[in-house]
Amino acid sequence: MELQQQLVFFFSALGAANGMALSAYFGFFRKPSLLWHRLLGGLLFVLSFRILKSVFRHFNPQLFEQFVHAGLIACALIGPFLLAYAQRVVQPKSKSFLWALHVVPFLVLMLSISAYFSYYEERALWRQIIQGIYWQWLLYLLITLWTIRAVLIKSVQKKSKLSDAEILLLNVFGGVALIWLAYFTSSYTSYIVGALTFSFLLYLSVVLWALNRKSTQIERAPYADKHLQKAIILQIEHELETKFLTPALYKNPNLKLAELAGVLGVSTHQLSQYLNEHQGKSFNQFINKYRIEAAKQELITNRLFTIEAIGYECGFNSKSSFFSTFKKMVGCTPAAYRKTQGA
Repeated sequence: MELQQQLVFFFSALGAANGMALSAYFGFFRKPSLLWHRLLGGLLFVLSFRILKSVFRHFNPQLFEQFVHAGLIACALIGPFLLAYAQRVVQPKSKSFLWALHVVPFLVLMLSISAYFSYYEERALWRQIIQGIYWQWLLYLLITLWTIRAVLIKSVQKKSKLSDAEILLLNVFGGVALIWLAYFTSSYTSYIVGALTFSFLLYLSVVLWALNRKSTQIERAPYADKHLQKAIILQIEHELETKFLTPALYKNPNLKLAELAGVLGVSTHQLSQYLNEHQGKSFNQFINKYRIEAAKQELITNRLFTIEAIGYECGFNSKSSFFSTFKKMVGCTPAAYRKTQGA
């Protein structure tokens, strides 16, 4: 039994430690550093710290109070970080400060509660708070599920390829949901199950990621030894913001890769490589993403235009192309979308 307990401790603590290492990688060392990388790093940190607290608490019930409080604060931030990370992957051009609107209020609330109520002296109160944290976690899981619905639909329909960021997002969401379930049902199983679940999912995700990377090496061979310079990446990102989005060049139905590359001041090869490596999309997928977002907005706000006219206005050169692309990316027809939005 002693050896069994040692093995449980070892694998649980090792999973948490590796999670911390991954959080540092995504938070500080991942290149290029995008906001969703840092948000994923934050999610892995609070999740790993929560797991670490569970491990030590399981084997040392009299763990010092500040560490217990820190673990529960981390637990309250898992849901907010998950949603913020998912929103940034799904909507990469959203305001960069929006993540703080989810994370900061719960951080302040939990710090205040921890400052005024001792865990060991107010056990009954803290049991209620912990239940509230688990329900808050579930609520954020449901909101995140709604946020990534288009990615889920795309993964089921398999009509277009998921980007690496979308594949990682689905894996992370599924893992966080299973860890929540393990903790929420701990009264029927064991408290340490959540930590062991985290360790198992972490190692499984790393293996699947490695296999996926290996299987896609052939597809990415043209760029394998030719990484874009950071200056080129920053130039493309800046020029896309100022010369592509602001004038809404994507609404030009005849826009070609070479033409956009010329506007941005880079070569066709450099732009194609940037879209492939940093957006996970082909040129047409990249352009259509913005066209569909514009069409969704027009369908809600402009009821005077027919659906076909909106498609042409947003850059599609045929009705069939607009309808098929919209259904593939949104999961329903433009007419159904307009109806669900009450327009």
